[in-house]
Formats: sequence, C-alpha cells, structure tokens
Amino acid sequence: SGHMRMFLWDLTSPQRDGALENDIVAHENTHGVTNRMTGGGTGRCLQTTEAGGMGEGWSDALAEWTEQKTSSVPDFTLGSYVIRDSAGIRTHPYSTSASTNPLRYSSIRTLNEVHDIGEVWANILHNVYAALVSAHGFSASAKTDPT
Repeated sequence: SGHMRMFLWDLTSPQRDGALENDIVAHENTHGVTNRMTGGGTGRCLQTTEAGGMGEGWSDALAEWTEQKTSSVPDFTLGSYVIRDSAGIRTHPYSTSASTNPLRYSSIRTLNEVHDIGEVWANILHNVYAALVSAHGFSASAKTDPT
C-alpha cells in the first residue's frame, strides 16, 4: 500500500501544511506513481543521484501540468504557499525564457543534490510541454473527451 508523507513547513509562522498546496500533493503522488512504473516496478533504477533528480523533475513537471487550464504556458513556481513567497521553493521559475531560468542539461554536471538536478529536468519538461502545446494546441476537455 502506498503511503504519502506530508509535513508542516516551518519556514513561516505559523507553520503551513504541505497537504494544502495542490502542487506539492501532486509532486509527492507522482513519486509514488513513477517509482512503481520504473525499474520493473521496483524503482531500483532511480537510486543514483542523477536518476533521483529525474524523479524529482518528473514530479515537479506533473505538478505543473495538473495546473494547466488554457493554451497559455506561463512560468511556473512550485510551493509558493508553504513558504509564503511567490518565488516558490525552487531556485528559478520553470520558464521558456533562458533569462528567467538559465538551467540546461549541461547544468547537471555541477549539481550533486536530487532536488537541484530535478529543477533542470523539470525545466526541460516545461519547455517540451510548451512546444507540444504550440505545435498541437490545447484542449480543456481532453481529460473527458479524447477527440
């Protein structure tokens, strides 16, 4: 059985509950899904630092995608509520602008922590998503109408 651990964030007073911020819940839930879908359902292939970073990036990307309501793909910040800061909990917003988010795959060679590496992967996926929406459009009813 799956078990999702949600915590109180102590960077604000009073503390804020991560379970009240949808992007954090979606992020944590995605860990549960991806760990069951990779490595033959064991998640064993996600144990290295870079692979763990991919898992963090997938989770941020899915959290962002659950928020999409229109064909607009604005910059996205994660965890703004829990720290009471519009900049969120990552170093940069996920963005198609290289001046807003300069992280590229080549950035990984200097990173050694899974959340930092995850920011690179999530920004890559943000750009892939934006390109797909630009090329194929967006459907607000796609979840219920596959046409």
